[in-house]
Amino acid sequence: MKMCEPCGGLCPKACEGTGSGSRFQTVDSSNIGKFVNCTKILGNLDFLITGPKGDPWHNIPALDPEKLNVFQTVREITGYLNIQSWPPHMHNFSVFSNLTTIGGRSLYNRGFSLLIMKNVNVTSLGLRSLKEVSAGRIYISANKQLCYHHSLNWTRLLRGPKEGRLDIKHNRPKKECVAEGRVCDPLCSSGGCWGPGPGQCLSCRNYSRGGSCVTQCNFLNGYCGKLQLMYRSCILRSSLVPFILQ
Repeated sequence: MKMCEPCGGLCPKACEGTGSGSRFQTVDSSNIGKFVNCTKILGNLDFLITGPKGDPWHNIPALDPEKLNVFQTVREITGYLNIQSWPPHMHNFSVFSNLTTIGGRSLYNRGFSLLIMKNVNVTSLGLRSLKEVSAGRIYISANKQLCYHHSLNWTRLLRGPKEGRLDIKHNRPKKECVAEGRVCDPLCSSGGCWGPGPGQCLSCRNYSRGGSCVTQCNFLNGYCGKLQLMYRSCILRSSLVPFILQ
């Protein structure tokens, strides 16, 4: 007998994306509402200049940047992620902080599954949960203030053949980033980071707890029960509920 069970947290919800095969060419103020509570994007997400700035020819007003937070729930994009325009006061893409997988089942232009270009005010990527780019190429270029990307071991994200799949250029020079202190937190491993602070590490040098890297597990912060180490993560032995698994 099949029985319905309540979801533990947000229920899975698949939503149509933008671009080729979609009614919409870009995320904008006319369609942002349809992404509320989406956990999986079927297809692609495009952010073109007529998205954030609006499209007067089609009577589409500028997008309220706060509404981009609807993408906090997205864990998977089956196609590509294409960001060519972003609100000027938003310096990273942390609205996608829970995105784990870019599938690359459909690709942009010359075979790209992740394309980030000409976002002049972006200083870090902030894709802290991204673990896999299944297919397609990565193109990150002409983001004049972008740092931290130099530190990443990008090949760890790629599935299948890796040769020729990375094209990362013309962003902030590494020496300028280092001179300004825009480098990974000391608690990050050699795998690099997505941005500043111990919560942006690709993996941890020591242990992880609550989505952030720590030097050791302890009894602080009001947690009850003994702490035990499992896969270099801090967990409560009394409940065996992990703070985070990496």
